[in-house]
Amino acid sequence: MTTRHLPVLPALVRNLFLDEPRRVRRILDATCGGGGHARILAEAGHAVIALDRDPRAIEIARENLGDLALPPPSASRQPPNPVPGRVLLLNRCFSDCTDLAPLDGVVADLGLSSDQLADSERGFSFRADGPLDMRMDPRAGRTAAEFIAEGRPEELERILRLYGEERSSRLLARRLSGRSFASAEALAEEIARIVRRSRRIRRGRIHPATRVFQALRIAVNDELGELERFLERLPPLLSPGARVLVITFHSLEDRIVKRVFRNWTRSVPRGSGLFRERSGGTKAEDTVPRACCDRKMSEMKRAVFLWKGVKRADEKERRANPRSRSAKARAVEIITAGYEE
Repeated sequence: MTTRHLPVLPALVRNLFLDEPRRVRRILDATCGGGGHARILAEAGHAVIALDRDPRAIEIARENLGDLALPPPSASRQPPNPVPGRVLLLNRCFSDCTDLAPLDGVVADLGLSSDQLADSERGFSFRADGPLDMRMDPRAGRTAAEFIAEGRPEELERILRLYGEERSSRLLARRLSGRSFASAEALAEEIARIVRRSRRIRRGRIHPATRVFQALRIAVNDELGELERFLERLPPLLSPGARVLVITFHSLEDRIVKRVFRNWTRSVPRGSGLFRERSGGTKAEDTVPRACCDRKMSEMKRAVFLWKGVKRADEKERRANPRSRSAKARAVEIITAGYEE
């Protein structure tokens, strides 16, 4: 199978993880998708662990990576043992990462892959006439159709308001809750019909179903909870000098990453005994370290931002890969880390 998916910000990934003489060796691709970022890293000689909760994504990545992909691991749960220049593919949620230490780098691309959107059987796209499913892992959890049919109006309103930032969440929830929809397209058409007939809903430039579909997908897969758990569990796994890159595609994800990274880089008093010193110097910049604060004192970290704010795709990439238009990248480098040999 030939993938439709193009990795976003490939040049940024190369610049961040392939610059010598850093020699980042053991890198986690937390959301493998079609395997594009994993390929970039493996071809540079790094040992790559690539995760995805979507079993079909793992299959596609294995096909795309070819000889770069290691054979599937045995059924028994053993500590992953990646090989330089190869990719170890694991079918699991990226929050299930506590056995992956030590990590010298992390890439997390939080967007849907083009393959997932193009597969009408998955229900991610309102332009595809397929089942209203939306589960990343089709073996677990409720479908989007079940969320709507079985949920109370108040529950659906909360989902649309919080996860879709939908201004008309109450009206849409009242009209949709308790109903059965045979396909994603049927739901999208009904939302468009409600919007057309309502005088209270202002029509925007995007399709009226866009925010509803985003909200349902986030709820079905607990995407924000998964991201929170991942970032909470990650610091103890990181080696000194590890770089963490997270690419988000909507404001809810970006707010979480921004908040957590700010906590990781928060300043703490020198001499507190919580951190090893970066150097023996006495310059002002050495006396005010940056801290990555986790819940436990023993797991507190220190990190620095690698750039201010977010980085985005340039015009050339946006033309070649429209999916990259909404991508925002934030990155930090760990100075004092939790994992030690």
